[in-house]
Amino acid sequence: MHFNSWLFPVFFGVVYVAYLTLRRHRLQNSWLLLSSLVFYGLWDWRFIAPLLLSGTIDFYVARAMARRPDRRQRLPLLMISLIANLGFLAYFKYLGLFIETAAACAAFLGLDASFESLKTILPVGMSFYTFHALSYVIDVYRGEVAPTKRLDDFLLFLSYFPQLISGPIARARSLLPQLLRDRRTTAEDVDAAVPLILWGYFKKVVVADQLARIASSIFAHGQERIGLDVILALLAFTIQMYCDFSGFIDIARGCSRLMGIDLQPNFARPFLAQNPTDFWRRWNITLSQWLRDYLYIPLGGSKQGRLRTALNIMITMALSGLWHGAQWHMVVWGLYEGARQLLWRAARELFPSLAQTVGPVSWGKRILTFSSFAFGMIFFRCSSLREAAATIAALGLDAGPRTATLAATIAYFAWPVFVWDILEEFAGSSIKALSARSSARALAYGALLIALALFGARDTGPFVYYQF
Repeated sequence: MHFNSWLFPVFFGVVYVAYLTLRRHRLQNSWLLLSSLVFYGLWDWRFIAPLLLSGTIDFYVARAMARRPDRRQRLPLLMISLIANLGFLAYFKYLGLFIETAAACAAFLGLDASFESLKTILPVGMSFYTFHALSYVIDVYRGEVAPTKRLDDFLLFLSYFPQLISGPIARARSLLPQLLRDRRTTAEDVDAAVPLILWGYFKKVVVADQLARIASSIFAHGQERIGLDVILALLAFTIQMYCDFSGFIDIARGCSRLMGIDLQPNFARPFLAQNPTDFWRRWNITLSQWLRDYLYIPLGGSKQGRLRTALNIMITMALSGLWHGAQWHMVVWGLYEGARQLLWRAARELFPSLAQTVGPVSWGKRILTFSSFAFGMIFFRCSSLREAAATIAALGLDAGPRTATLAATIAYFAWPVFVWDILEEFAGSSIKALSARSSARALAYGALLIALALFGARDTGPFVYYQF
């Protein structure tokens, strides 16, 4: 069930009305768990089994850990959880890649490559709820979180439908306490939720879906690729990805806030970042924090010398790319993002003036950070390394008959997002004061609803991060 389908508002309306009538959090949790399983089962009822099985394993592993104060005694239990969770993920998401790679290696060595690719259906959201579960079990192993006492509460933490499909990636220390206490939806919750939902739908339906048409028309197979048109298609796709993913997160956070549950923000105006490191503190924040806390720091972080730090960054970003997709071009995208961070670290040491955060230098860094990220999206958008290489070769300054129209269309749809992000970045307090006025809020809501009515009638595509 897509957030941008007509079925979701009906589903959420039924869930929400019943939720409000249930005054005790225990009844609310039971209702939310049932609703979440129905929501997930509407994609494919078979997806529920791995979710429940891995969740049950993690619940009892964490409970068993609590009875063993020594970390060395907890380690075998942690390994059970890691094998179960990563085993499910490897089977459903990566086994096909392993088989195809083995076949390619065998063919390269002149051996009979008679491997048959195994076709499996990846349960939507598996990458996200696997990271939810792993963070919980690892935190219990470290003694940072006490295991929850009820299986149904833990299964709700894993399957909570607003964040189940595309995040944000929840931490037990943040979400579980909210699920285990009585909740009342307040006027403050509604005031925070409504603009999130409307703005999220605007970014998806009005901006992302319209820019997706531009990108798809240029990247279409067999389409002649003209230099400037390819650059504009990359620009359109980059903005599309931001609005698509952050739009989903806004809707998820808004729906959750209506139920008195506050999910963590996942974006903080990333296109205004001044360097690649700052960018990854602003883009897909919960994934970046997860990789930092459970991969980068355990590898040694930045405390074991420059060479080891560089290796840790490249390993972390390569696995980030692999998390996004079981294709080698996604691994290359991750390596490219790691290289961007290493180049920034080197440039900062060679040119101390780059540390400036205001003035022309800061805007130059923002433009360079955005441009280098958009270039890397070639590997994200293309379906193979060969296609990515062909796209890079097509880049240039030659214009075609559609170039001016494409540029004007991108500017027409993208300007509200950029203007809003700039205002939030540099005039956040003024924006909050203005939004407190009922007249300004009503005008903004009206404009968003009109835009949604105009563009929502068209066919809208699924959220891009559903596939991960």
